[in-house]
Amino acid sequence: MMSMDEYERLVNLNVAEFQRFSDRVGAKAQEAGMTEEVLQELLRNV
Repeated sequence: MMSMDEYERLVNLNVAEFQRFSDRVGAKAQEAGMTEEVLQELLRNV
């Protein structure tokens, strides 16, 4: 068993790590020329 505090700590760590991952991917996409318009075009073609 784990305490509620420990569970919340682990959840928050995972959320923070996912946010850092998303920020890195977003920055790389932006450097490669991704814009909201390009993304919308790609999604329209799926």
